[in-house]
Amino acid sequence: MERGRILNSPLFSLRISPIISSTSHFSVVVSKKDGKTAVIRNKIKRKLYSAIYKMMPNTKHGFALVFYAKNAVVSTSPADLSRELEKLFKNAGVLV
Repeated sequence: MERGRILNSPLFSLRISPIISSTSHFSVVVSKKDGKTAVIRNKIKRKLYSAIYKMMPNTKHGFALVFYAKNAVVSTSPADLSRELEKLFKNAGVLV
């Protein structure tokens, strides 16, 4: 991930890097600082992965994307999360 870019939003940071692959790879990281218990961290991951999977058909191939979630994701509605994700994907140039 040395050659990647970092994009920030109020809900998460995104590190994006080009890779040689026929698909794009997605990962979500939640620190113990943002989710004190495993239940909270897993809830955040599930919300982000759900929004990411909805966007996958519209994404370009050949990227590794790592999302570093912030604590604000817990109280964010799925619609707001999807809008923020779409905005970040557009800025990153990942959308088809």
